Amino acid sequence: RAGHATNDRDPGHDGDGPAILITNTAPMSRYLTGLDLRLDGIAVTRTNLALRNLTPGEVDIVMPVAALEPERGFYVRRLQTAELHLPGVVIPGAHQVHLTVSLAGVTATVLEGSVAFT
Repeated sequence: RAGHATNDRDPGHDGDGPAILITNTAPMSRYLTGLDLRLDGIAVTRTNLALRNLTPGEVDIVMPVAALEPERGFYVRRLQTAELHLPGVVIPGAHQVHLTVSLAGVTATVLEGSVAFT
């Protein structure tokens, strides 16, 4: 489930800048092995995206989306929220998000809708 988005951090640093929050509502962990993002209909290059999981007890390691593959993924355990960091600053307000998430290199889930950046 993709939800709220923020512009809270300083842009230009690994894992900083605006973020789309991705919450795993499934009863099991999810292993993300790829992501494709379109923001307001424009593709965002994978090399400009990074994932973080700041949940207490998790190691806070920034994972470049371009490095994701079936043998090198990113875990989001059940009921945890990962941050998908975007490059630069996103104008506050509602934006159309189309996010394709590859799971374990086997299947994909598409998340789309309006997301409010604050």
